[in-house]
Amino acid sequence: MKPHKILNIKLSKFMKNLKFYALLFCVLHILSYSNVMAIEEANYEVVEKNSIYALNNKDILRDRLWEDIFKNNKIIKSTYPVSWSSLFIKFAHLMEKHNIKETNLVIFARSNRRANAEARYNIYDNLRSKNIEQNTVYIIHDLGHLRNLKSIFKNSDISFFYRDDIWSMVLNENDLLSKKDKEAFSKIKPKLLTFDRSVNLNNSITSHSDSSNIMGIVNTKFKDYWRLSGYTEFNPHAGHGQKNQVRLSYKKPYGKQNKIFNTSYRFSRGEQEEVDISGVLPFNNRTSLIGKVNYSFNNRRSKTEDVLERMIGIEYESCCYGMKFVIREYWNGTKKDDAIYFEFLPKGIATSSNTTAELLREGILGYQDKFEY
Repeated sequence: MKPHKILNIKLSKFMKNLKFYALLFCVLHILSYSNVMAIEEANYEVVEKNSIYALNNKDILRDRLWEDIFKNNKIIKSTYPVSWSSLFIKFAHLMEKHNIKETNLVIFARSNRRANAEARYNIYDNLRSKNIEQNTVYIIHDLGHLRNLKSIFKNSDISFFYRDDIWSMVLNENDLLSKKDKEAFSKIKPKLLTFDRSVNLNNSITSHSDSSNIMGIVNTKFKDYWRLSGYTEFNPHAGHGQKNQVRLSYKKPYGKQNKIFNTSYRFSRGEQEEVDISGVLPFNNRTSLIGKVNYSFNNRRSKTEDVLERMIGIEYESCCYGMKFVIREYWNGTKKDDAIYFEFLPKGIATSSNTTAELLREGILGYQDKFEY
């Protein structure tokens, strides 16, 4: 056999083998890809063209209440408006689907701090004045807001709902309230300053007093960076202290950040006894460690000793970007919850109203976000 024929036969066999292995590789790749797509497809649902909808299961609001409540209410507002609201992602699909006409749930690349402050002031002022807008769903920011709102709108036509781990309130929607909504709301106890009235019966002679509790406040600064404050409330009718609070704080500038230490003790007879410790510890001009613990010796929700909040995190800033990372465990009003916050902040692009900064400002007395946005 001639040499060139032998070479042709060998090349032919090689090409056949190559085609076989290439075909096998394609089949296996398509099968594996189809399995992945099948799993992913189960997490999505068919929607109309151009619709906005949640991309992650954790961002999907599944309760039927939202569909019912947005039929007649075309405005949705947070009680704590910010320029970068995490609620926007959760409600985006519903806002488009139900043609919501007005909202303060927004995401802006840049922040106007003055405008944000004015928006918060206006909504606080309206709520304190019981000026509730018609056809408006209010998303309640946190437990503190919920306690105040329960006090303000006691015996009113405002309905409070707890669905998908979110508290909301609406005017004249009592028909949508469920048993679980009512049970969860009954466990929320507003912290009120009450004016006691004592009535004693003695040999058919009635005596009473309309005098309020006696309160005292002290606030002093010693050394350069230490401050001590105290508050006490005495009940003259019962002859004992009703409420006491003592706070010791330290705040010293350190580079761009502050070195902070806070500790406080809060007591309300028969209701609350808590202690909390928080602080910011800068390692250098770029990196700081952040932490907080809030511990209850006796609280109204469980009557047992328990940790109400734990938080630890770290923040870092370089010439071009910053990072904030926080792990938090807390009581959300009905059960324990936990969350992880991570934000990467490129300078010149990031917004100053990011979720993590808001959390730290609210949770740690004296914390200031010194990041250069």
